[in-house]
Amino acid sequence: MNNIKNILLQEARLHNENFFSYAGSITPSQGYILLCNDINIKLIDVRTKSELNWIGKVKINPSQYTEIEWKIYPENTLNPFFIYKFKNLFKNKKQILLFLCRSGERSKEAAEFVAKNGYINCFNILHGFEGIKNIKGHRKELTGWCSENLPWVGS
Repeated sequence: MNNIKNILLQEARLHNENFFSYAGSITPSQGYILLCNDINIKLIDVRTKSELNWIGKVKINPSQYTEIEWKIYPENTLNPFFIYKFKNLFKNKKQILLFLCRSGERSKEAAEFVAKNGYINCFNILHGFEGIKNIKGHRKELTGWCSENLPWVGS
């Protein structure tokens, strides 16, 4: 399975093409495969506590899952304690870290921020937990963790 991990991570790095300071982006399914094949890979869910409580969470090994708000609700301001909490939990700057939010935007910001703080294996999960809105304005149907039928629990 190490070969699968290497292929997926190399593909993500190739698609990055040095546009971002973080290592690259992966699909939710690729992220789930990585998590299932390496207990040392961690997923950092950067959604607000309100989102986690109202919308739902990924269902993965609890030892691989961490919640740290990137922005605070309802102000939508950056969490001033984010990096302190992060550094307290993650000492190894070479560890593979996957970042998740609702749509993939805040997780991209968080991955970039953490990478600028010396962590070299930060990956954004494209389209996040809920993905983009469909024509009716609903999420969880077109893209994202939920639409790819990956394990999750609702609130």
